[in-house]
Amino acid sequence: IYPNKLILKKKLNIGIIGSGKIAQEYAKVVNSFGHKIKIIISKSKNKNAYSLANKYKSNIFSNINKAPFKKVNAWIVCVGWDNLEYYLDFFLKTNIPVLIEKGVPINSKKIRKYLK
Repeated sequence: IYPNKLILKKKLNIGIIGSGKIAQEYAKVVNSFGHKIKIIISKSKNKNAYSLANKYKSNIFSNINKAPFKKVNAWIVCVGWDNLEYYLDFFLKTNIPVLIEKGVPINSKKIRKYLK
């Protein structure tokens, strides 16, 4: 997808939460940079999740708490609005970088909590 000049020398292990169209596009980009999609998290383990896991030779889990989440260098969260805050809370408790694909709908009281 991207020119070879942009490929990083260090290979990263990436985890993706979600298996929809956006997750598939992020997987293509990650792969084009020469990194590995190590883990796919999908609550329903649907057809898209299995297809994505097979394509990138990734492990698939239905729950992040059961996945070896520390074995990845960074996570990409591509889930619906109703689950974003859960993953924001989860990853703020770790030191693992995360990209949350959408803006998180939280109120100012919670923002202050996160800033502390």
